Parts: sequence; C-alpha cells; structure tokens
Amino acid sequence: MNYLLFTCVWAAVQIIAESFPISSSGHVALLEQFFFSSPISVPAVVHDLIHLPTLIIVALAYRREWFFYLKYLHRVWRFAIRVGLLALCAVVPTVCFYLFFRYEPHATCLPVEVGFVISALALLALPRYKRDRAVMAPWASIIILGCVQGVALLPGISRMGVTFVAARWLGWRAERALEVSLLIQCPLLCAAVARGLIHLVRTDDAGMLSWSGVSVVVVCVAAGVAYPSLQYTRRLLSSDCVRGFAWYLVVLTLISGVLRLGSAMQYGNM
Repeated sequence: MNYLLFTCVWAAVQIIAESFPISSSGHVALLEQFFFSSPISVPAVVHDLIHLPTLIIVALAYRREWFFYLKYLHRVWRFAIRVGLLALCAVVPTVCFYLFFRYEPHATCLPVEVGFVISALALLALPRYKRDRAVMAPWASIIILGCVQGVALLPGISRMGVTFVAARWLGWRAERALEVSLLIQCPLLCAAVARGLIHLVRTDDAGMLSWSGVSVVVVCVAAGVAYPSLQYTRRLLSSDCVRGFAWYLVVLTLISGVLRLGSAMQYGNM
C-alpha cells in the first residue's frame, strides 16, 4: 500500500511539475526525502516512460503549429528541417553534460535547495537582463541553450526556467523563448520514452507489473491537470511574468531547509 501511494504521488508530482518552471526533479527529490520514511525505488523503465505524458501535453499545446507545418509541409519543409537541426544541435552539449555527470557522479552532489536558489535567481534577474533583439546567430544561441539545459540536469535547477531566461537574454522574444525551451527538450524526452519502450518490449520487467490500474488513472488525471497548467505557464511566460515562480522556489527552499534542519536535529538526538 505504501508503494502504491508513493508511485501515485511520485507520478502526479513529476507530470504536473513539468508544466511549470519549478524543477520537477527537485520536487520529486523532496518528496522522496521528507515524506516517505523508507527509500522506495521506481523502476528505471517507469522513469523513462513517465515523460510520455509531457510529450503529449506539449504536442497538444502547440497543435496549431504542428497542424500548420503538416498541412503546408511542401512549402515549409526547408524551415522545418532547419528547426529540427537546431533542436538536435542543442542536444549535443546536453548529452555531453549528461555523460559527464553520469561518469562523475560526485559532480551532481548538489543540495536540491541550491538548485532551487539558482533557478529563482535566474527568474528574478530576467526583467533586468532580457533583450528583444538577437545578440548572435541562431546556431550559436542554440548551442548555448544546450549547455544551459545540460547544467539543468543538476538537481533542483528548472530546465524550463533557466533555458527560457537564457533565451530571453540571448534576444529571443518571450513566446519564441518558451517555444525553443520546450523544443530542445523534445529529442531528449523522445529518446527516454523510446528507451523505456524498447526495455519494456525486450524484457519482462516485473517492476511494471506493480503499476496497477490506480496508478494509470493517476497518470491520466495528472496529465489532464498538466495540460491547462502548461497553457497557464505559457500565458505568464509570454509576458515575462516569472516572479511568482521565483518566489515560490524561494519559499520552497526555506521550507526544505527547515525540514532538513529538523531531520538533522532529530537524528542528532537519537
């Protein structure tokens, strides 16, 4: 029962938090650390497949753009190829960071609160340093954004938040900055989902059997909440309204710090 509760809450937090610039991985880390007394592991295949709802939500949020490109593909195919190549260019530096963090795990030993603070400071600094004209070629900007996305692999750093802010600093308009922030994550999410599906097909993963119908219903409900949440985030970020998210992260950092201090004091008294 404890495992079922954890997986349901874990999936809901992961899916819904992906629609906001507040670091879903950071929220999951806090969930695992403070709200469940014994460590509970989620199967790796579930970690991969949990990104499928996010992909579907992003596709639905930008369905008009997708339908336009599909309808007039014979006219805009060159532009579509260029956009795809730009997204893949962002993947290269991100993968380099991923491999570095994988083979140097001590580099990721960053308290999640530090990641929250970094994300909050970036969001708070946006109004001061944003630009409305490009400062460099799109290819160079995309590579920089790929590096920023790679740094956001560290716990607590919001990938959406820091890549959006970086894109605004590089001169992308607010709506385009959010679009490119979501675009450059799509190849990574597709790769994760593909890896999960391949693993599911090739092996008889007993871990997936523990995902009951209740868990699937929770995922569907969370996705239903995440879609309007992404639309809400889209409206706010298109107007550079990010301070609310920043102060939320600050408050969350303080709460997490208090909980961590209380846990340390309790452990010290034992």
